[in-house]
Amino acid sequence: MASAELDCTTITSYAEAKSLSDEWRALHERAGHSLFTDYDWFDIWWCTMGDTNGYSLHIITGRLDGKLVALLPLAVVCRKGFQILQSVGADVCFQCDMLCEEPGYATALWKVARQSPHYDFAHLRDVCPDASWKQALSSFALPCDNDKSYYLSIEWRE
Repeated sequence: MASAELDCTTITSYAEAKSLSDEWRALHERAGHSLFTDYDWFDIWWCTMGDTNGYSLHIITGRLDGKLVALLPLAVVCRKGFQILQSVGADVCFQCDMLCEEPGYATALWKVARQSPHYDFAHLRDVCPDASWKQALSSFALPCDNDKSYYLSIEWRE
């Protein structure tokens, strides 16, 4: 399936994320590689650290014919005046990962993330080394820290 067929949405509220819990769990069961993409892990992180430490949710979802088939769990945090896009849980050594039934779906989700006006730059630490979507990320992001992190170059919007 071509990634262009995906209907992508950005989730920015906890209520919206919570409403996805059953679909998120089902997608994790079908496509999950690590516990860090599990909804319940996300929920614990958000309730204990994310919400209380000033993060804003920035979860990108991809649907095909109404079915959730891809999810990119991201959050934005303000540090030293900059809005920084990070993977959910980056502050607790979370490996950056996403859920995709098909590797090609990653491209569509990252495109939405890249076009977002809600952050100044991204710093994605500890990208899961065997992630099937790493190729999509590598096509536009530059590695740093011995290939464990990626950053997106800034394109200032007027």
